[in-house]
Amino acid sequence: MEMSASTHLHQKPKVWLKPGILLVYGSSLDAEEHSHHAIQIIFPKKKAVCHAENRAYNGNLIIGSQVLHRLALEEGWIILIEPHSKLGQRLNQYLDDQPIRVFSSITGHDVHPDNDENAPLRLFSPYLSMLKYQTNIEHDEPETMDSRIEQLIAQLDMCLSGQCQKPSSWRASDVAEQLGMSESRFLHLFKQHIGIAWRPYLRWRRLICAVYSLMKGEDATSAAHIAGFSDSAHLSRTFREMFGVSIRQVKQMLG
Repeated sequence: MEMSASTHLHQKPKVWLKPGILLVYGSSLDAEEHSHHAIQIIFPKKKAVCHAENRAYNGNLIIGSQVLHRLALEEGWIILIEPHSKLGQRLNQYLDDQPIRVFSSITGHDVHPDNDENAPLRLFSPYLSMLKYQTNIEHDEPETMDSRIEQLIAQLDMCLSGQCQKPSSWRASDVAEQLGMSESRFLHLFKQHIGIAWRPYLRWRRLICAVYSLMKGEDATSAAHIAGFSDSAHLSRTFREMFGVSIRQVKQMLG
């Protein structure tokens, strides 16, 4: 998620959080080189340049999970999507093993935020329809997720509805015990169904939890504790490592 607290920001970023999706609209968005678990979509309103794989990419972009990159965006959208979600699976098929893919704008479709909190999902519906028809995921037999893993993901998603119900402990052994299975079985099933190991996935979810807490007005120390970090410095180090910016910069942007 490329965000900068530069004094040159001419539009305060707007942020939306939905289960499996984080959307940001802003200007002068930039970050150090980094990678993250989420698939990333870039819709520039103005100039955007992404450097990755010894190349420079311009325009509308889909950036795959764990792809090392740096983005400079004058103004526009950044969308982070859980790779295990249905949309994430569709995007992975659209990427077709490419680290980054450029895609065309839809003529006459101006993607811009308004005051309706549900607007972003409606704004992007033409693009999601485009992806539906350009991939064959709708024709695949959906994989049945283990109900215990599904229960855990639903529990974590409750954070975004203001009813945060995290596991009482983040340790895999404790989570496995709560779900009624061995640690090894839990780790195997989790990676099988979600496509990433528990620990890096957990780091992603904790960072999203911290962003949500900041959006609700918590300070960095409180956000760190809510999200399961030892202190704000630990949160900021992890955040910079994942997104290329510090939690202090994010707090300045959202405050």
